[in-house]
Amino acid sequence: MTTLHHPTTPSAAFPHSVFGGEDVCAAAGLPVHGAGPHPHFDDAVWDFTGVIGLPRYLARYARILFFTEILNPQWRELAKEFIFARLAPDHRAVRELAHAYRTPVLIATVHGRLTVLTGWLNWLTEQGVDNLGEVTQQHCAAYLELRKKVRDKHGVVIRDSSPGYRMDVVAVVQELGYYKELFSVDGYVPTFRPWGRRTAYSVAGMVRRTGNTTPPLSNDVFQPLVAAALYVVEMLAPHVMELQQQLQEMVPNRPGRNNRARPDWRVEVAQAIDRHMQEGDPFDVALDHVVAERLADGWDPDDPLLRVNLISLAHETGRRAFHYTWLPTLRGHLEKAVREVGLSKRWGRTAALVERADGRGGIPWTLPMNTTEARLQLSRARTACLIALAALTGMRKSELAELTHDCRLPPEQLGEGRVRYRLKGKVIKGRKLGGEHDQWVTIKQAYDTAGVAASLADLVKSDGHLFKSLSFFTPYEWFLTWVNGPEGRRLGLAPIPEVPVSLRMLRRTLAVEMAHRPGGLLAAKIHLKHISVVTTEGYADPRELHQTGEKSQVACSRREPDGLRHYYDLTS
Repeated sequence: MTTLHHPTTPSAAFPHSVFGGEDVCAAAGLPVHGAGPHPHFDDAVWDFTGVIGLPRYLARYARILFFTEILNPQWRELAKEFIFARLAPDHRAVRELAHAYRTPVLIATVHGRLTVLTGWLNWLTEQGVDNLGEVTQQHCAAYLELRKKVRDKHGVVIRDSSPGYRMDVVAVVQELGYYKELFSVDGYVPTFRPWGRRTAYSVAGMVRRTGNTTPPLSNDVFQPLVAAALYVVEMLAPHVMELQQQLQEMVPNRPGRNNRARPDWRVEVAQAIDRHMQEGDPFDVALDHVVAERLADGWDPDDPLLRVNLISLAHETGRRAFHYTWLPTLRGHLEKAVREVGLSKRWGRTAALVERADGRGGIPWTLPMNTTEARLQLSRARTACLIALAALTGMRKSELAELTHDCRLPPEQLGEGRVRYRLKGKVIKGRKLGGEHDQWVTIKQAYDTAGVAASLADLVKSDGHLFKSLSFFTPYEWFLTWVNGPEGRRLGLAPIPEVPVSLRMLRRTLAVEMAHRPGGLLAAKIHLKHISVVTTEGYADPRELHQTGEKSQVACSRREPDGLRHYYDLTS
């Protein structure tokens, strides 16, 4: 693990701040692991990675605040005072300010505020402004005009920025004025207020929303997407789990694997080559792009080792990589072995048969794969689990991230043919630091999917949770390409229209379907963990909701837990 060096700002460089020497987490009421970092105000880097209860979806980079990225040294002190005041509004020095915010904000919020503030202050430095007393409305307007466009690293305009981002920019510029009495080194002149009495909301051109702006997925997208995900979970996952076990056995986790006591690479790789010859086991095949890279690096097209998967060979010895500096020593031995046993994709050579998704007979669950393609199968199955759980439970990203490998509670028998399936987890949004434990009553498919996800999870890397990370865009693009490609057609999967899909859209789709059923508004409110039924109304046009009276609403909300099944026809 990388250890951060936390330089401190020399106390003699600037006038002493009222927060000097204070423990940031103690002032903000943030609990910290005993061995975790305890950032102090004078540190130039505030590391919150040791704070207890931070949501899992919050990336590591968002837990660390780098004030060193601000070019003007005196403004680093100002930025720290501003962020400290937002984290600890109950501090005696902050309570005295007339315009200071009274509610503490989250680590994620101050990380975003610092990012925007750094951009504003560094832009002023580039304009030759080295004192906030020199800032005028012209500066503010010019900077907002700049931020109305999103540019790439070369400065080329890509698109317009969102109103929400523009509101954040305006808000940070204005908020510096709320704390000017607190700053020890600089500040706007007392009479200056950016954009006068206009709010950040109006300056940014925000339009008041009349409902939830996240669109639900149309049925021609939702149905094939969920059907494909469930096909992977229910039909392919048992074979993927077996493949996972085989891949784990390929890389032995023996003592000495990561220390100097292990045998020399010459010995271990030679032994792996000998094993292939003794067992008549062909060597794994390299990916096409690896072969292309080797040719570009000057390999002979007739080289017998051109298509050998050398990384797979290294994995057989428990090593993560094959170093090309080994090749001159191993070449003779390896060429002889390749001539003797040949090359073949290592995994899935005798794949079991499964029923096609369209019911047109049985086929091998996979074509032969090399090691890289096999690992992609695992990743694809995990993505399918994420899609199915999001679609069938309506969980938020933050809630999916908190699901642990033991999230499935024992099924409850409620009578003949009636079984209640529950998942335990945490609600993060709108709750105190660390979230609140809660349960979701769901259908059997979602319950079984959680079990598959637990079996596929790397419990060490994912810290005992179902998903290591909740990155969705790229994994979904890979899943979509697979479904719509040759392999998806071979398995009989219906193509999925190539339109934007997000976890929020899956949640919204479930909410709309539930809310538009008789009595479904109250049921959706309970199931989606909304604090108020008004929030649930925002997920669907209230004018379209089925009106059946209070008794029917409550009765529907108490239906058998299996009742969500009829909301979707996943096989039609």
